[in-house]
Amino acid sequence: MTEPIHGRCLICFEDKPFDAFRTNCGAPPNDVVGVCKDCTAAAVAARNARRAQADAGTDENDDSDEGYEDSTETIHCPRCQHPNDANETACILCAYPLSGGACSQTDSGGDVFVMVPASGLHVVRGDAVAALQRGDINILGHQVNLRGVMGAGIARQIKGVFPTVLAAYREAIAAGDLALGDVQLVQVGENRWIANMAGQQDIGRGRRQTDYQALSAALRKLANLTEGTTLRVGLPFGIGCGLAGGDWSVVSRTIEETLPQAVLYRL
Repeated sequence: MTEPIHGRCLICFEDKPFDAFRTNCGAPPNDVVGVCKDCTAAAVAARNARRAQADAGTDENDDSDEGYEDSTETIHCPRCQHPNDANETACILCAYPLSGGACSQTDSGGDVFVMVPASGLHVVRGDAVAALQRGDINILGHQVNLRGVMGAGIARQIKGVFPTVLAAYREAIAAGDLALGDVQLVQVGENRWIANMAGQQDIGRGRRQTDYQALSAALRKLANLTEGTTLRVGLPFGIGCGLAGGDWSVVSRTIEETLPQAVLYRL
């Protein structure tokens, strides 16, 4: 029996046996990063929870999985080769949109995960909104669309905890004061703000909504706003990915280049 490959899990960043692994095309073996069994199981559980929520019904502004039906067909993510039901529009493990193509050269006979080099980003376990409420960070940035909808993900959480953020966001859109690449700061407490970063024009599934150039511009503006201050900035891990369809390997590099001091919160 082959010994399991150990290394730094791409999801939890802990040294564990990999459930699935691979290297970047042409990357040295030392660059191998994989996904552990615990994180694979957590991704599947989260997918099942989303399905259950969709089956129970969602509000009219929710852009999460509506009307989901199980499929007997399985498709493999072109980025990480993780198996997904054919009805999924984004990989349940790496959030890659299930419509593109990527290198699929594998290093093992089973499921494999496309490796990205370990980044220098500051990632912590925790709830980003709770961190803002506690004062661990002063600004919480998140990606918004220009449709005036905060229907899923951390945006939905923010509008529930800070209703004034949704109102200010919609007012800015109606007034033409929020465009792609812009940042809107909404104060939600003493020395605490939500940063609405316009990184996507529209909402919907089946294609990438995240505009990488717009998100990069918004991150740079947020960096400029906080330059020379003691304000601490937090971001949700995977910002612009998931429902918005962005590729985390692209977005994480953008954060490193524009706002490397940000703390990324991963639930």
